[in-house]
Amino acid sequence: MVYKKWPNSPLMPDGRTLRFCHPEQVDSGLDRLSEIHEPHLTVKGPPDIEAAWLHHRFIQIHPFRDGNGRVAGALVALVYIKAVFFPPIVAVVGKSEHIGTLNLATKADLGPSVRFLSDLVNNDHTATRHRFGRHSKILCVPPSLT
Repeated sequence: MVYKKWPNSPLMPDGRTLRFCHPEQVDSGLDRLSEIHEPHLTVKGPPDIEAAWLHHRFIQIHPFRDGNGRVAGALVALVYIKAVFFPPIVAVVGKSEHIGTLNLATKADLGPSVRFLSDLVNNDHTATRHRFGRHSKILCVPPSLT
C-alpha cells in the first residue's frame, strides 16, 4: 500500500490547522484501528454508531495523500451493507455539515456524526419509497438515533 510520504495538515476556514497522523505513524495507526474495530465485526450494534466511529478514526489517520474521504465513505458503506442496509450517500450540498460533525467528533462528541448518517439513511429510504412505492421492501432502515 502506498501511504502518504509527507504530513498533510489542512488549514480550516476558521484558521485552525487540522493535524492528522504523521506519515511514520500511519502503519501503526491503521493496525491499531483494525485491532480496535475487529471485535465489532462479530457484534450486532447500530450501524450508524459503528460507521460514524470508523469513519472518524480513519479520517484522523488520513493515510493517503488524496482520496481519504472516498476510502472513508467506502468503509461507511461496508458497515451498512454488512448490516443489510443501503449505505448513506453524502451529497456535495451536505459535505460541509458532514465535515462539521467530524470536527465535533474530534472533540469527543460523536453524536452529531451518528445523527447525520442516520438522517441520510432515513432520507434515502423515504426518497426510495416515494420512487418505488409505499410498500417497497428493497431496504431496511436502522432505528432513528435522534
